[in-house]
Amino acid sequence: MNTPTARILFISMFRNRRLRKETAVTDPTDSMQMRRAELQLLRTLPELLTHHLEHRPQIPVYMQYDNRVKQWQTLTVQDTYERVMRWAHAFAALGLKRGERVAMLLPNGIDAICFDMAALMCALVPVPLHAIDTAGSSAFILRDSGARFLVTTKFNRWRDIGAAMDLPDLQTVVITDEGIETTVADGRTVTSVDHWLATGQDAELPPGPEPTDLAALVYTSGTTGKPKGVMLTHRAILSNINGVLSSICPRVNEVWLSFLPLSHTLERLASYYLALGVGNLVAFNRNIGLLQEDMRVIRPTIMLSVPRVYEKIYAKIQDRLSAQSPFVQKIFRWAVDVGWRRFCRKNGLPCPAGFSAIFDPLVAGFLDKKVGTGIRNIFGGRPYVYISGGAAFNPQVAKVFLALGVEILQGYGMTEASPVVCVNKLGSNHPQTVGVPLDNLETKLGPNDELMVRGPNVMVGYWMRPEDTRAVLTEDGWLKTGDQADIYKSGHIRIKGRIKEIIVTSTGEKVPPVLMAEDVAALEELCGDVSGYFYKMLDYLDQRVRDGVRQGEFTEEQARGDLDLALWYAYACNNIDDYDYYYKAAQWMPASEPAAEAAGSGIWYYRYACALMYCGRLEEARHYAETGVSLDPEYPWGWLETAKLRAHFGDASGALEAVDRGLALVPGDYEFTTLRREIQEGRTLEEMEFHWIDPECDAVLQAGGDENEAEKRLSIAGICCDPENLAAIKAALSPMEWEADAPYCTFRLPYQNGSLLGRFFMNEAALSKFPLSWVRELVRRLPELDRRGRTFLTAQAGLGTEGLSLEWFAVHPDRTMRLCYIRGQDQQMVLFDRDFSLCSEDRQPDLTRPEGGAFLAFVLLEAPAWDPDQFRRDLRDLYGIPCLTEAEESEDGGSTLTFEVSGMLAAVCLYPFPVPHGEAEENAAHNYLWPEAAESAARHRGQLLVTVLPREESVREAAILQVKLVCAACRQRGTLGVYANGTVYQPEFYLNASQPMEDGELPLLDLVWMGLYRREEGLCGYTDGLAAFGKEEIEVLDTQAAPGDLHSFLLDLASYVLEEDVTFHDGETIGFTEGQYLSISRSAGVWHDGMTLKIPYPEEP
Repeated sequence: MNTPTARILFISMFRNRRLRKETAVTDPTDSMQMRRAELQLLRTLPELLTHHLEHRPQIPVYMQYDNRVKQWQTLTVQDTYERVMRWAHAFAALGLKRGERVAMLLPNGIDAICFDMAALMCALVPVPLHAIDTAGSSAFILRDSGARFLVTTKFNRWRDIGAAMDLPDLQTVVITDEGIETTVADGRTVTSVDHWLATGQDAELPPGPEPTDLAALVYTSGTTGKPKGVMLTHRAILSNINGVLSSICPRVNEVWLSFLPLSHTLERLASYYLALGVGNLVAFNRNIGLLQEDMRVIRPTIMLSVPRVYEKIYAKIQDRLSAQSPFVQKIFRWAVDVGWRRFCRKNGLPCPAGFSAIFDPLVAGFLDKKVGTGIRNIFGGRPYVYISGGAAFNPQVAKVFLALGVEILQGYGMTEASPVVCVNKLGSNHPQTVGVPLDNLETKLGPNDELMVRGPNVMVGYWMRPEDTRAVLTEDGWLKTGDQADIYKSGHIRIKGRIKEIIVTSTGEKVPPVLMAEDVAALEELCGDVSGYFYKMLDYLDQRVRDGVRQGEFTEEQARGDLDLALWYAYACNNIDDYDYYYKAAQWMPASEPAAEAAGSGIWYYRYACALMYCGRLEEARHYAETGVSLDPEYPWGWLETAKLRAHFGDASGALEAVDRGLALVPGDYEFTTLRREIQEGRTLEEMEFHWIDPECDAVLQAGGDENEAEKRLSIAGICCDPENLAAIKAALSPMEWEADAPYCTFRLPYQNGSLLGRFFMNEAALSKFPLSWVRELVRRLPELDRRGRTFLTAQAGLGTEGLSLEWFAVHPDRTMRLCYIRGQDQQMVLFDRDFSLCSEDRQPDLTRPEGGAFLAFVLLEAPAWDPDQFRRDLRDLYGIPCLTEAEESEDGGSTLTFEVSGMLAAVCLYPFPVPHGEAEENAAHNYLWPEAAESAARHRGQLLVTVLPREESVREAAILQVKLVCAACRQRGTLGVYANGTVYQPEFYLNASQPMEDGELPLLDLVWMGLYRREEGLCGYTDGLAAFGKEEIEVLDTQAAPGDLHSFLLDLASYVLEEDVTFHDGETIGFTEGQYLSISRSAGVWHDGMTLKIPYPEEP
């Protein structure tokens, strides 16, 4: 680090450390006990700052990085107070009335603190806006709250908000990061922060707030409905601060790192109000991309976060660990094991037993120095307590950090409770729970085990929404959290799921909820404007349904009928903005229509109408849009969809009426005002859809500068059909058969002396946009493409093409093509670009050979339990292999035994649940040697995963070790079968087949399954297991051989490949007798996915 910038940063860090040392508390009477006693006497939030002025005005309370001088700047209590007073006088000069709302859209920093504290001093009500919200959402909150004042960083940000909606109450807009000229128009002043602060020099401050005055109007997320403003008083927030301090008490010289947005109620309460109240130093993260660097520089002792941050750090640790030697990995696991036992003993949790635990006192210091110190250094080296909330914590991630000295306390709360309800404590940290309730509030379980909260921290209600308030607040003051919970004897609370209205069907059946609290929290973390998050959201939802059905929580039909699940599913699909996903949403939604109708859910009808519209089903889309606004006329975006579809069907006056209805709900909204103009101009439906929601992004799109313009045009291409061009395209194709929109267009056209199957990967509407000349050229050039495809397969892919025929072709929306060739059951694919040229080789289908890897097998158990000690004894007694490690217990009741054998890493892991998705039962049916295989596999309730990672040069040794481990595992009580190589082996068969190891030979039958199946053309066979050795699987198709003969033939081939380490190539021959030449071809697999080798069965075996 010898660059000028690095040197400046180093000097800055040094100076900050000196400043902290010089101003550190040295008065022994100024203890945390004294500061907490002072807090008990405070009545309003501004006193959190002012009560320090008498006793400790020079303690540092804030650190912020100044980009102008490239240094961290520190502010004392006195510095902060002086800045706050400038803002307070400027507020006073505005002449706002007591209780009026003032809004903030700022990053965490000194300006945000000054705004909030000054507004509170003047008895105003701060409204924090969410930094990631759209301009439309921010505008809605400003209008709903009646905010008189807004401060934000950039003029363009204000411009977008102002364009999104009419804001009649907003009088003043202040810009902090730009020196703009002051403008006054329509009674609204827009000015710079310097100019605004200068106006308050002579203004007299108004009377301060009372404890019962509102101290914040915090809006909840509006993902599935309108945001609601939560009214919190000074008394409620101070009560919550004191309640938290009874559970987590900071020390005098703590250093906090603040990076969650201050619109996040937990960050607001803890990193701002609580930290300021006890006089701790808070440093503001520069931006999330620099979080880890800031942790190293600031070295925080306390930090608030969400699980995803820890999971990302954990993932990086695992990535780095995977690149280390097995010895280093073993040391890491040992350190976690020892540290976890220490954590359990310290917090009164059951401690995993084991012989190795007696050595813990001897090795703990060494392991902590080797491993724990490095992990803590990631967080700056001195974590005291880190608090996590907002979603369920991955147990394995929590275990690693807790074991290695990063004390993470999980908590639970909600904005309506100011927000903390419960949190774990040091010395009583139970990570599978969200802790114990705060001392100054009550909790109980209501109907359906709903967690209920009562105390001075509970909100007054929802702003201007009395019905919503009555729905969650009882007359005697209990707040319904909407979450199911267990309360243990220790007082710890475990959140089980989300309370939902149980739907009773006409048959009296109660339909259970699908999405629990942890599911909703995980999905909300994935909300964003990046399409990758929506793919992850769909993956999460699909996995949740699969797991719930498999575990018997609900049926597939019940999942599809669940309203919340349908809303999330359509939300994800529609935001991906791709025809395939609109089609998925349109297929998913109908089953939940009864629930949507019963709930009057305008959101459901809007999202379903959107999906239908993008699938080209416009009449249906209009029907559902109209139904939605009739059931829920207060949902604005239903009117948006209705207006577009009315205009498309020629009802311009009705469309404009719908726009007016929408604008009455969201005055001045950008989408509605744009739509009104386009309706008046007579634009087409697809032109109305060629927009982004955000005005600034849309301006770029309309100007032709958006890099995603082509994708946007592809997505809207499926809306409206050009019937004339579609008819011409069909005439050019001359199809013999035609199937439309299921979900694609599939057809058969005459080709040479027969016919050829074709497919267009979108609907008829999109196909109708294709240039007719291109389609005609495609038809004309198909024979040429066919010849060039064969040449490519021969010259570049090295594959024989004798007997190949062009079976089908497919065209993608971007007009790239794939041609599929068939020879018997062999399949080859060649790709072409839209100009009919061959795609480059890196875009052609994967023709690479397997690389080999880990050997895997699953020992299926009748019960979800095993005896690791017995396994170790059996391994030692049968094969002389020592295993000195202890099994590591997991949160879900499973355990893992890892150890090294001759430099190879071996692991045996108990999973206390069946193999997912019925996979073992399905593959057991392939075992023609054991008729009861599927029945036995269906009985398993647990599984032992046995795996060996070979050294590069020891694949054969790893295979033999794998079989030895499985054989030892088969001696466990209740062993039902061995799931490996695409089938389930009978345990007795597996043990007998291992005997060749006694003579130093490969136990081939345990390592490669010789599968057989019959189809109309004859008996077929395949190998399954060669890929683990880095060899391609072999298939023998359509023989008239006896099953035993075909099995022997496959066994001979597999033995030759592995014992002689042979690699076959396309076009070669093989023979087992003189004069025998069996051709070898390499093509797409019939039984297997990917490429396989095809060898014919000899006429004379």
